[in-house]
Amino acid sequence: MISVDAYRQPYIPFYLTTKEFFETVRDRLAPGGVLIVNAGHPEGQDDLEKVLTATIAEVFPNLARDPIEATNTLIVASEAPVSRDRLNGAAATLPAELRPTATAAARRLAPPLEGGEVYTDDRAPVEWLIDKSIVEYASGDE
Repeated sequence: MISVDAYRQPYIPFYLTTKEFFETVRDRLAPGGVLIVNAGHPEGQDDLEKVLTATIAEVFPNLARDPIEATNTLIVASEAPVSRDRLNGAAATLPAELRPTATAAARRLAPPLEGGEVYTDDRAPVEWLIDKSIVEYASGDE
């Protein structure tokens, strides 16, 4: 597993949002490995999640989302299938104290959002996207 949570709110370094970055991640994963990206966002704002999902989907064939909080979604991607059933099956092999966490995540697992733009090393206006999200949230234009 590779987990991406390497930014200070609210900004994400643009180079951690690009197709080329996610290709590098894919190339570093073991077969069947999983990428998990933490996408923090103002409540009700999902543009960043859509962009990350669209970009990751260019590299990984299987994606899901775990809306862990109203302001935080985990994007899960793999070359292997990603599903509630698979996570529930894996939970049975975990130590007893971790099983409730895995089964709770399985209950939340949902299809990925659609509609985002794919970011590349040549074009990744993530700062603008986040600024727009903050202004819309602050002004009540959600």
